[in-house]
Amino acid sequence: MNQNNKDKNQIDMTEDKITISDGDKVVCWIQESIADSKANLSLGGQLVSDTAYVLWDELNALISVGCALSLDLHEVTYISNSHLKAIRQAQRGADQKKLRLILQKPSAPVYKALDDAGARMLFDIEE
Repeated sequence: MNQNNKDKNQIDMTEDKITISDGDKVVCWIQESIADSKANLSLGGQLVSDTAYVLWDELNALISVGCALSLDLHEVTYISNSHLKAIRQAQRGADQKKLRLILQKPSAPVYKALDDAGARMLFDIEE
């Protein structure tokens, strides 16, 4: 399935992976696996603000069906405040449903963004 957003990013979706491209260049991706009501998502690339809605939609859908979330962030080279906000909103939704949301192996750019936003202490982080 291909979709184009207002900024001309191309979104390619398969059963377990969402890839967002700008022309021939991959901007970012989300790969997921689900087992035993736990969704493991690996995120990578540049999580720029105009793609945050894709992450929010995915996280919200998984929480709505009762999945705990583990976000592997070690391949993220940039994360926007919009993505941090999407993850924080997902965490609130998970908390309401008594589900766990974990940030795994955040990259240096993710740690920097969390620290710049004063948000590191708001998340459950595992190395």
